[in-house]
Amino acid sequence: ILEGRGIIKLFGVSKAHRRKGVATALFDELEARLRARGVAVVAVEGVGPNYFLPGVELSHTDTIAFLMHRGYDSDRKTRVDLEVDLERTDLDTSDAEKRLRAEGIVLRRAHPAEIATASRFALENFSAVWQAEVAHSADFCPPPLFIALEADRVVAFAAYDVDGTARFGPMGTLPSYRRRGIGAALLKMCLRSIRDNGYLRSEIGWAGPIGFYARTVNARIHRAYWTFGKSLVD
Repeated sequence: ILEGRGIIKLFGVSKAHRRKGVATALFDELEARLRARGVAVVAVEGVGPNYFLPGVELSHTDTIAFLMHRGYDSDRKTRVDLEVDLERTDLDTSDAEKRLRAEGIVLRRAHPAEIATASRFALENFSAVWQAEVAHSADFCPPPLFIALEADRVVAFAAYDVDGTARFGPMGTLPSYRRRGIGAALLKMCLRSIRDNGYLRSEIGWAGPIGFYARTVNARIHRAYWTFGKSLVD
C-alpha cells in the first residue's frame, strides 16, 4: 500500500497452471484484503525505486485481457524502455570532457565519499526516488555513478546498474546547466562503463525524453507498457 493505493508490482502464473482460475482466486483475495483495509484504488504499475517493470508490457495480451475483464482501466499512456547497441554506438567523450573542462566543469566517476552529496543533490533538485537510487550506488565497487562538478559543486549526475544490470538511469542536470552537452557526456560515460563490463546492449528504463536518447546514442524503443487501475469502492 503506497499513498493510500494498493500497488501490484508483479504477478504471474506458471504455464502449467494457467486457465485454472489461479490468477482469479489470487486477485479476488488480494482485492478483498485491500478493501477490508480501507484501500479505495488498486493499481498495476511500477513505483520507484526498486520497481520490476513500469507497467504491463503491451506484448502480454493475455495479461491485459485478464485485467480488463476484471474491471481494470488504463489511460493508455505508454511508458517505454529504450535499448542501446553498445557495439555500434560512438561513446567517445574526450572532446566534450576537454571543452567542459575549459568551461570549469569536470566530469568523472564519483568517489565513494561523494555519493551522499550526490544523493542529496538528487533529492533537493529532483525526487526522493532518485535520491534512493543514487544512494544505492554505494553498494557497488566502483560506484556506478558519474558526476559533473563545478568548483567541487555537483551540477549533474548519471547512474547505471542501480535499477538492474546494464540498465542506465537515473540522470539529472540543473536547469541552468542544460544544453551544454553535460548530460550527453555523462550518459556516454555510463554506457561505456556498461560496455567495459562485457555487455553489448544496455536498457534505458522508463525513459524520457525519448528524442534526447535517440539523437545522442541512437536509442530505440525496446519495450512499451501500460498501467492499470481499479476502484475498490462500489
